[in-house]
Amino acid sequence: MCRHILFRILMALVFSTAALIRPVFKRWVAFLRTHAWWLYSPQLLMSETRRLGGLHSLRGVDEESLYATWFAYANSEIRYVFDPGSWFQLFVDAGRFGLDLNQSKRSQWQLGMGAGLTFLTPAGSFSVLYALGIVPGEAAGFGQSKIHIGYQARW
Repeated sequence: MCRHILFRILMALVFSTAALIRPVFKRWVAFLRTHAWWLYSPQLLMSETRRLGGLHSLRGVDEESLYATWFAYANSEIRYVFDPGSWFQLFVDAGRFGLDLNQSKRSQWQLGMGAGLTFLTPAGSFSVLYALGIVPGEAAGFGQSKIHIGYQARW
């Protein structure tokens, strides 16, 4: 008698990103970016989840310290542009993320706000930002603040 074993692996990934940059006054620009991401699998491992936090997602949070199988967040900024590629910014980031692993499910809101400076050099773009991360329901203080430093090379 021959037994056939059928393994079915089902995994789904859906994601979306949108951005809007709009002049407000002579040197002032509004910037809005949204991200959404969802991953499903009946047997998902922690190493397969997405890591959030830091300069390129939710500022004010430790770099890649949040694990998520789904999230939606928005980055909003008002920028004062000195010259092309250089600006001072005030920002607010807000989002919700969740982790659904096997039988365990949890979700949380995250908020970050702060100010920063981005300037263009001959070698690339350099950013320094000060951000305060806030989790609703927890006391917010300058002890949770972060300094994010980033560099993007130009080729």
